[in-house]
Amino acid sequence: MQLAREELEQAYRQMKTIRDFEDHLHREIAKGTIGGFTHLYGGQEAIAVGVCENLRDTDYITSTHRGHGHCIAKGCDVKGMMKELYGRADGLQIWMLECWALTVLLVADLLLQQVPH
Repeated sequence: MQLAREELEQAYRQMKTIRDFEDHLHREIAKGTIGGFTHLYGGQEAIAVGVCENLRDTDYITSTHRGHGHCIAKGCDVKGMMKELYGRADGLQIWMLECWALTVLLVADLLLQQVPH
């Protein structure tokens, strides 16, 4: 399958978005700004982007404990997802009803934030 230059550039932008998100998340967890622990997705960006590029908007995804990249590649609101990880009220609670992978991801992350360090 040969991709056009525009498709390759879009895939690169998505992979870079995932990497930037994960790098930011890693720094914030290390600083203690975001509590708990998370399994980062850095280094695996091409998997999520390659798979999600072939899905329809109506397709659902499930994920693992490393679900950030999958949700970003599927098109979630990156800023809203980060707000959710910070525990902000204006995070993605409503969108979680549409993305089960994100629901599992965020519930697990938020529960971990409640555990004393």
